Amino acid sequence: SNDDQDWMSGMKQIQTVVLFDRSVDLITPFCSQMCYEGLVDEYFNIEAGRVKIPKTENADNSGKQFDHISLSTRDDMMIERIRAMHFTKVFQEIKAVLAQQNVLQNDFRDKMQDATISDLKQLVHTDVKGHINAKRQLTRHLDLCTDIYEKKKATDFKIQLEIEKDILHSQNFEDIVSYIHTMICRCEPSKYRPLQLLCLLSAANNGLTRESYELLCRSFLQAYGYDNIPLLYKLEKLNLFHVKRPCDVPISSSASTPAGFRGDAFLKMGKQVAQNLTDKTQTQKTFFQFMRKRLNLTPELNQQVKTTPGPDMADIFGSIYVPFSCRLIEEALLNPPKLSTLQHELIQRGYPGAEDLFSHRSSGVSTRAQYHDNQQSILVVFIGGCTQSEINALRMLALSKSNSKWRFYFAPTNVWTHTRLLQEIETAQ
Repeated sequence: SNDDQDWMSGMKQIQTVVLFDRSVDLITPFCSQMCYEGLVDEYFNIEAGRVKIPKTENADNSGKQFDHISLSTRDDMMIERIRAMHFTKVFQEIKAVLAQQNVLQNDFRDKMQDATISDLKQLVHTDVKGHINAKRQLTRHLDLCTDIYEKKKATDFKIQLEIEKDILHSQNFEDIVSYIHTMICRCEPSKYRPLQLLCLLSAANNGLTRESYELLCRSFLQAYGYDNIPLLYKLEKLNLFHVKRPCDVPISSSASTPAGFRGDAFLKMGKQVAQNLTDKTQTQKTFFQFMRKRLNLTPELNQQVKTTPGPDMADIFGSIYVPFSCRLIEEALLNPPKLSTLQHELIQRGYPGAEDLFSHRSSGVSTRAQYHDNQQSILVVFIGGCTQSEINALRMLALSKSNSKWRFYFAPTNVWTHTRLLQEIETAQ
């Protein structure tokens, strides 16, 4: 995606390149998307900026026919207004634009009463043609919204959002496991829905307790077949769904082995270390929980919900969650020293992989002041792919008052929904 702008002209003026590795944030891809473009992608699959939807009126019974709809801002006057909008607000926006179009329609009637032939010709070729196209686009988006709403109702979507909220806020763990277990036992038609929650729960907690993991694994295989063993194995190898491991537990770098220990003392110390690891596994904050607080990823939980009007990245998930990847990118652009300090603290606390969290290279001319004073073209490369929610969260960031001079270009290796990501993992050799 190049934000529907002239890619080549923008590429000549790129000042900043951000490389983001998907492995840093395994949370966001498994959150249910709530922005309009994300939901369209979730239910209809956006391919090369186009979606394929069944025709509403199809008199031909020889086969199913589809409309190919462009979501480019060049072809659709509405998409730029609503693509990053939370789904609950889209109907209101479309309704407001429809009201404006109805006012324009009345104006056309008034103009036609006293118009000459040349005036009528001009009116038909410009204003009326644009009005008809706008009404067609609005009707199309209304149909899409209605279809998405019906699909959401059929899957207890509201309950699932509450479960995801509890996962992101680290609340009600036993209730979450019980809900997922019940979903599996009821043989949810799509196996990817429970897998989505399993991966989200595991990623947010650095794995599950062995008891919970074995219960959910056993239930999943019994419900969906033992031919899914390779899929569960791949998810474990990718750190998406696994048992808590000692190597995932932070061990302070200041800890040292006392000198002079021999024989039984080593055995005693080993038992103590094992007990400490067990205790830490139960009580130590996970990487996500630590970063969640430091970067304010859950404004509602932290009671830091934005009160001033205007675009905000938290709007993408209804103030429940700010995409971790996007917050890291924001901090990397605005305040690299803050991320460096945070990285150093993570290393001191012994979080695995903290050394690779952040690296910053400057040409010597890019300063924090420059980001505020000059127009900035920023290329974001998502290595391992991203979601439409992340792309639109960064668009929201660029629209915010303090960052209004930012212009993002996107180069993901792929654009995922949680279903497509799981399917890709399943079929990969």
